[in-house]
Amino acid sequence: MTTVIGIDPSYSCTGVAVWVDGDVRTFSVRTSPTLPRVQRQHAIASDVVACLDPTEPTVCVIEGVYQSGFGRVSLDLAGLHDVLVYEFVRYGARVGVVAAKSAKLFATGDGAADKKAMLLAAKLLLGRQVSNHNEADALWFMTMGVYWMGHAQPLNMDVRNDAVSKIKWIIPRGEFTWK
Repeated sequence: MTTVIGIDPSYSCTGVAVWVDGDVRTFSVRTSPTLPRVQRQHAIASDVVACLDPTEPTVCVIEGVYQSGFGRVSLDLAGLHDVLVYEFVRYGARVGVVAAKSAKLFATGDGAADKKAMLLAAKLLLGRQVSNHNEADALWFMTMGVYWMGHAQPLNMDVRNDAVSKIKWIIPRGEFTWK
C-alpha cells in the first residue's frame, strides 16, 4: 500500500489530499485565530499526521513557503511548514516541496493561474469536486506526487513533466534515520 499526501498549509484552513492506492479523499483542517500559534501548529500537524501509516511507504508533497514575503504572516507560515515537514520526516515519509507556481503550471498549464482556475482544473481534469481552494491546491500537490511516482494516468500536457521535475526533495527515503 502506498500513500501520497498533498498539503496546502495555512493557519486558517489547511487543505489536505490523501491518495492511498488510487483512493482519494480531501479535507480541511481549521484552527481558531484565538489560539496561540504553537497550539494551532500542533492541531494542524496532528490532523495531517493521522493520515500517515509509518509501516507503509509515504510521499508527502507540500507547498513551499513564499520566499518574497515578509512580516509576521510569512514567518508564521514558515514555522507551520517546518513543523509539518518535521513530522513527515519523523514518520519516515519522503517529503517534497513545490512552489505554488509549479503546482499551477502542472494543473492548468499557466504558472499564474488563479484560485478559480485551480478549482476548475480539479473538476475537469481530475473529476474531483472539492470544498475550497485550499483542498484544490492540496489535491494538485498530491497529484504531482502520484504522477512523480508513476501511479497516475498521464495527463496530456508536456509541461507537467517539467513541473514535476521542480519538486525539491527534503530528505530522500533511506538517507535519514532517527536515533
